[in-house]
Amino acid sequence: MKKMGSAGLKSLLSSFAAGAIVTLALVAAFKGIDFSGDGAGPGRVLAQMDGEKLKEGQLRGLLGNDLIPIESDQYAAYSRGINRWLREKLLEKEARAQGLSVQDLTFKKVWDYVRVSSSDVADYYQKNKDLYNQPLERIQDLLFKMLREREYGRVEEKLMDELRQKYHAKILLEKPKNYVEGAVLPPPSPALAPAPGQVQAAPPSVAGQAPSAPRPPAPPTSAMDPNFKMTPSDLAGQPSQGPENAPVLLVEFSDFHCAFCGKVSPTINDLMKSYDGKIRRVWMHNPLAMHPEAPQTAVAAECALEQGKFWEYHDKLFEKTGSFKTDEALIGLARETGLKEDAFKGCLSSGKYRDKVAKNLTVGGKLGVRGTPNFFVNGTNVTGAQPLEKFKEAVDNALKQGGGAILPKAPEPPKPASFDDLAGRPSQGPANAPVTLVEFSDFHCPFCSKVEASVNDVMKNYAGKVRRVWRHYPLSFHAGADQTAEASECAAEQGKFWEYHDKLFEKTGTFKGDDAFIGLAKELKLDEKKFTDCVKSRKYKDVVLNDSKKGSSVGVNGTPHFFINGKPLSGAQPYNSFAQAIDAELAKK
Repeated sequence: MKKMGSAGLKSLLSSFAAGAIVTLALVAAFKGIDFSGDGAGPGRVLAQMDGEKLKEGQLRGLLGNDLIPIESDQYAAYSRGINRWLREKLLEKEARAQGLSVQDLTFKKVWDYVRVSSSDVADYYQKNKDLYNQPLERIQDLLFKMLREREYGRVEEKLMDELRQKYHAKILLEKPKNYVEGAVLPPPSPALAPAPGQVQAAPPSVAGQAPSAPRPPAPPTSAMDPNFKMTPSDLAGQPSQGPENAPVLLVEFSDFHCAFCGKVSPTINDLMKSYDGKIRRVWMHNPLAMHPEAPQTAVAAECALEQGKFWEYHDKLFEKTGSFKTDEALIGLARETGLKEDAFKGCLSSGKYRDKVAKNLTVGGKLGVRGTPNFFVNGTNVTGAQPLEKFKEAVDNALKQGGGAILPKAPEPPKPASFDDLAGRPSQGPANAPVTLVEFSDFHCPFCSKVEASVNDVMKNYAGKVRRVWRHYPLSFHAGADQTAEASECAAEQGKFWEYHDKLFEKTGTFKGDDAFIGLAKELKLDEKKFTDCVKSRKYKDVVLNDSKKGSSVGVNGTPHFFINGKPLSGAQPYNSFAQAIDAELAKK
């Protein structure tokens, strides 16, 4: 069987990097959630920490723009906001207690405990090298970044647990009874990690460790192949249930270490019984990067298939999801399932099905599968641990359409974002330039500051060919970022937006409050009275809000985020990433 090529490798490594800090217990948007219970309203207390309370009205103010795209899933939005609030408060309180800055506290309590050595990388590679088909020397940096990010998340979460107990933190928001949990991966929560594509500052390397590495960028959506459509050969040899000529094809991408996959498994069993003979169910492995033992578990399941007992072994694995993490445990389970132990051992140790698991991952990536569980019902995507009724609805619709089973295909690529509201926004370069670069940014975001060098190089090297337009997207967990954005608009009033912009980014996030804004204006020799009146009036509040609304409407969920002729490019990308995208646009002209 053909091994994974460079494209498949990049896709797999990207998914590894993205998943390391992201919590799997994520949510699928679900309309109609009832929040009208007792006490609902601005005064309702949703969380508390050492006597300090977070009320609903305050939370909605903190969330601000984060509520714009997800108002239909208020519980998810509130949960994220509460966790951000708690994290910020806990870190600030502990930093004060230790006489440190929050950044120094993070170095002392998190980075100082992140230990990833060269031998850790080598050990991981030896256990998973069949997935890569690349020499260790070529991918060791990527593997180190992935392992380091995963370790950072583990250490930080441990610190948060300690601080929650120390300062008596409580979350009082209750989950609605009709809320549905799923496992579709959204962008990483800023409460746990930097926004997509951003680089976490790291302390100097420690003796005996590999050099410090920045956090890798989040996986680009380009891992999906918009022209890809599954063929019967992609399903050949896959575990399946139901007749091959069934009118409905259910393709299931799953992970034996995913709690939501285990949760939905009985639901799919009930679905198969309810539509006996009408559904062909095909299993595809999609072991997630944050589950390092999952690829070997998938191989073990294939070894069970070799003896005709995949589904029995499948059920046993999901009885205790994620518990079988060693070869000994997998062999013991095979024994329980009645498999021939010697044959199973030989199969497992040979790694003969690693290529098959890798191919499943590649197919899922081309279809746009980014999390588990993920289903296609006659080509219609159903994500997350949905209730039985949701699957029945999809099956009934498929049966109504008739025409037999339909193989999944990649969704249509999104159309480039349209910007017809750029008039009056701060800009550089000619208005008629063939390429327009729209930048959504936050003056309190260190990664926005970091990427400025790349963007400045773009404007120099593509002089006259690129128009750069600034849009504000102050993140809700950066207190005061919205007012800083307003202050920059007051500088723009006097024709010095970019000078003020540069000054703000010299000391990112340190300019907070009117006095600091006015002091910076003095440095730039702006008309102080005019600037002061402008800042105090907050006359540009709606301008900043409208920028944020526009960003949310076109898919911005972190900063920095760019659009090059409407096509997204997120994160603190290097210059070459911008150049490649711009060259592609210029080649069309």
